[in-house]
Amino acid sequence: MMKKTIYSVTDILEGVDFDVEEQSLSVESIDIKTEDMFKVIEISEVQQKKLIDTFSKAKFQKTNYSSEWDYRINITLNKGYVLYLDSNKKIIVPENKRVAYVIKGDNDFFSVLNELVK
Repeated sequence: MMKKTIYSVTDILEGVDFDVEEQSLSVESIDIKTEDMFKVIEISEVQQKKLIDTFSKAKFQKTNYSSEWDYRINITLNKGYVLYLDSNKKIIVPENKRVAYVIKGDNDFFSVLNELVK
């Protein structure tokens, strides 16, 4: 049986640097049935930092591609990163990549996100 490769966030986001001072994150819900399909979800700076911190520690495994996006996240660190999320399957797809990743282990990124968007 072939061993599945585990990736860190630095493997899936090109040149990412979590040590920059200025960090921000925005979350938009996606509803493809509406004309304006992106709706901004207000989150505080403390919540942004918690999501960024949780995401920075995540481990990933490649998975089947998903297009059931319910969120788009924009993370600004040393540069901007856009991620599309399927929160039901815990899948993350970096923009401009045709590769999907599922978060492995006990990382609670999606739990934190779901708490924020209630």
